[in-house]
Amino acid sequence: ALKSGIDIQAAAKHVRAVNVRCLAPSDLLAEIKLSPEDVSMLLTDAEGYDVHLIKLFFRIPGFRPPLMHYEFGSTWDYGSMGQQAAQQSLHRKLIESGYDITADNTGSSNKWSAVLDDDHLDLSTGNNATAEQSQPQDGLAARAAR
Repeated sequence: ALKSGIDIQAAAKHVRAVNVRCLAPSDLLAEIKLSPEDVSMLLTDAEGYDVHLIKLFFRIPGFRPPLMHYEFGSTWDYGSMGQQAAQQSLHRKLIESGYDITADNTGSSNKWSAVLDDDHLDLSTGNNATAEQSQPQDGLAARAAR
């Protein structure tokens, strides 16, 4: 039987079941003995589950990596929210948290980067400051220090 040009019976011969251990983000950090503040970069490629996964990480108090890179695909079922609304919701939350968002749509997928802006990144200690804690910094000096 062909579906979308693929012979499913022939393809099934090359498919095998693999058990994959899954962890909640907080359990992953605990297992590798990292505090949320220790994470300096989050990179996801979760085949359409990136937005959901990022939101799970951000439920952890103190989680604010200075750099994130993720894809936004169409695999995950966003339910009633809809794909575009889920992406906009995440981007709004990131922007409100002090991130600058950029897109790289040169390939076949939507790739995005989120970088904490200079006013939210405490370069003297390596810690990420909240909006209330952040002190205005000379933007050029802050970028040079990175």
